[in-house]
Amino acid sequence: MAQADAERARVLRFWRAIEVLHPQPVDRVDRRRVFAVSPDHPLPWEPGHELAQVRSPRGQVWRHTVYLGVHPRQAAVEALAAAFPADGNGFTEAVHGDSALAALVVTQDGTVRTGSAVLSSSAWATGRAATRKAGNTWLDGFGDVQRLFARQVDDQVGGSPVDQAGLRALLALAVQATAVGTSPPHSEIRVRSEEIRVRGEAVTARRADRPERADPLNSLIADDLADIADLARAGGLGAALRDYLSPADQVDTGRHIDVRSTLGAVLAETEPRRVPLGRWPARAEHPLVSSRQLAVDAALRMRSTGAGILGVNGPPGTGKTAVLRDLIAAVVVERARRLAELTEPARAFGGSRTWQAGEHTRVAHQWIPELTGFELVIASTNNGAIQNATDEILARTAVDEQWHTTVDDLDYFPGIATTLLSADGPDRPAWALMTARLDTRANRTAFIDAFSHDGPSAVLSVLKGLEETGPTRPWRAAVADFQRALDRTTAMQQERSAAYARMTDLPAAERDLRVYQDKLDRASQVAATARGNLDEAQRVVRQRDTERLHRVERRNQHGRSRPGLFTWLRTLGRSTRAWHAHDQELAAEITKAEHDLRLAEQHADALTETADRTDRVRAAAQNQADRLHRQVRRLRTATTTDRATLGEHYPDERWWQDQRHREKSALWTDPAWNTARTELFLAALRLHKEFLGHVPRQLRQSLQAATDILNGDAPTTLPQDAALAAWRALFFIVPVVSTTFASFRQLFGHLGREALGWLLVDEADQAPPQSAVGALWRSRRAVIIGDPPHLKQATTVPPTVADTIRAGMRVDEQWSPHHTSAQRLADRVTPLGTWLPGTDGKTWVGTPLTATTTPQRKADPANTAAATPTPTDTAAGRPIPLVPQR
Repeated sequence: MAQADAERARVLRFWRAIEVLHPQPVDRVDRRRVFAVSPDHPLPWEPGHELAQVRSPRGQVWRHTVYLGVHPRQAAVEALAAAFPADGNGFTEAVHGDSALAALVVTQDGTVRTGSAVLSSSAWATGRAATRKAGNTWLDGFGDVQRLFARQVDDQVGGSPVDQAGLRALLALAVQATAVGTSPPHSEIRVRSEEIRVRGEAVTARRADRPERADPLNSLIADDLADIADLARAGGLGAALRDYLSPADQVDTGRHIDVRSTLGAVLAETEPRRVPLGRWPARAEHPLVSSRQLAVDAALRMRSTGAGILGVNGPPGTGKTAVLRDLIAAVVVERARRLAELTEPARAFGGSRTWQAGEHTRVAHQWIPELTGFELVIASTNNGAIQNATDEILARTAVDEQWHTTVDDLDYFPGIATTLLSADGPDRPAWALMTARLDTRANRTAFIDAFSHDGPSAVLSVLKGLEETGPTRPWRAAVADFQRALDRTTAMQQERSAAYARMTDLPAAERDLRVYQDKLDRASQVAATARGNLDEAQRVVRQRDTERLHRVERRNQHGRSRPGLFTWLRTLGRSTRAWHAHDQELAAEITKAEHDLRLAEQHADALTETADRTDRVRAAAQNQADRLHRQVRRLRTATTTDRATLGEHYPDERWWQDQRHREKSALWTDPAWNTARTELFLAALRLHKEFLGHVPRQLRQSLQAATDILNGDAPTTLPQDAALAAWRALFFIVPVVSTTFASFRQLFGHLGREALGWLLVDEADQAPPQSAVGALWRSRRAVIIGDPPHLKQATTVPPTVADTIRAGMRVDEQWSPHHTSAQRLADRVTPLGTWLPGTDGKTWVGTPLTATTTPQRKADPANTAAATPTPTDTAAGRPIPLVPQR
């Protein structure tokens, strides 16, 4: 174990090195908000610049990010590659965009914000690469150089206005600190200007000059990689990340179950007991098809193990969003079940933590363990994926029309959700506050405004009002409504579970009937033989007895012919002696006959016992066969009824034999049950909302603490349990948070190993393997969704450079970002999956989703990760026993 952990630590340190070398992009000049500095033109904060003509709305100020030494990223990559020997594996893809040597923040009045100067680690490493020695120590020491550069900038212009001459002097400092020489060319200075919304002068002074990200030139995951590498060596990884970092030779491929050929396993994995009770408000007649339901059920199975990772292969058009939505519904329902067990809502909390934020004392109430682990985070490498995921959860169109009246009555903060959904575009109605997009500072600010400040509909305003008015009805009444929906859905699940049990019992009963019918046939044959042998033995007994009687009668007759005295005298005793001799012969014959009779009787007795025993065996076999006949008839009748009741949602022979039919089918989840499951999900949301009225003070205080964390106003030394208590309050109101991997540490930096319940990764095929590390480390369970066959270039670092560093760190090629992705690493350790052909041979992909033809979309055959059944699926045209094939 220690050796494996040491190997994982080396992998993490290698990935950190790749991040250090990766030149981060900077904004292109657009003549509206991004400007190239020229000697004959004023700076954006100086009079005469076109920005001076732009009147900022009330409550907004300008903030400027200055990039020093802007240069093409392609030139930076070429300069780095030149320091390493070529081996035929050169960098072939063009690297677009620009990067910079250093950056700093300038406020609206032209003052350099103290402590804002940062140096590019990529530029620094490029400058050192030419003089590096053996090993990888040349990548050490950037932190010291970074701090020295920041001090030099602060000493020179910190807290003071800066002009063009001052910026050129700072550029010279950056060139000196990075030691890049003249390659790449780096004479350009560029300024990005943006308007920042503030509230009041105090807020302006504290936040207006705070940049979108503290370090716009360096990897936001590098520090996480370094910290987690140190923890890995000491065995400090969670289950999900540990599995993710399993070397290829330690992956148990014997656990792989090919869902294309082992259909029994698919059937077992999607049985009604595995189907979650909660369901997204989709149309009841449009259930998840089998591959999607399999993914949902497999993900939720991780609840029983407590932690884990699941890879899902989801090409375009295969319903990834539907999978995510049903996972969200299932998690919300499970938390509601725990809530319903509370005799009093206040029992949801077990203490509190406090901290000081300026003049305010923040209080975060700690949740009892039974109500933790339900935090859901959707993460991706790009903001576009996060935007899409958020929209497809919030938008009213994400809910089928048949549920619009119900969700309107539910009134789960749709106004806030609509504000967030329409923040960057046209007005679009939302149905409920199900998710918060927190990937950028602008989005976090918009969320806080809508959530906390925007009028009486804001959550904090609602909670403040509830503190004065109290709940609208008793907790028991709210729980009773939820419990009725739960009982109804559970009863329907049990009905379908009974149908599944009957379906699986029938082949076993038929098999047992055949076995006992064979036993009965054999027992009947044995009994018939035994009775025949007994009849023959009894015939022999009768024959032996007849012979004995005949011998006795002959002796009796001989006794009557005994010679008299006259004959004895006449023959001088000879006749008497002859008579006695014959009498002895007859007596001996009688003795022998009696002996033979006894032997025959003993044999007959033995055969009688044998015949009786075989009769008993035959009778028992007959009874068992009769019982099984009745059971089979009963099961056949019941399964016929089940099939008629469930219709296409019941697995028939066509399900086993027709791949297209199978992929379009949705077992067990008929419209009636889907309706009940959706009603349960909405009842769960209603119970969550009614809970607010019973503990408004605890939630308001905890949510105020959470907004401090989102604003960046919480202490950096804030203990995890305090931060987690605040976060859990936010996740209670808003079940899902979406963000990018790059923002993960900034958002959840106070949280440690497995603090979050669920990580849902979208477009993981586009994610470099290192990008997901911090998110995985902080999560108990991870569902990694992507399209593995479309691996994209994961880093701008040339392969020659990466290979040299990798070899120096004793890291296997399998971990190179040029050859793998977050999706592929997750797929390897996912038991349910299939093999897909590729240019490099077959690739194992986890839990494949399949494109199907539905009323909403057309199937793309290229995306279909399914095939026709193999001979193991069917036998002589009949379904194989409905038992998992492993």
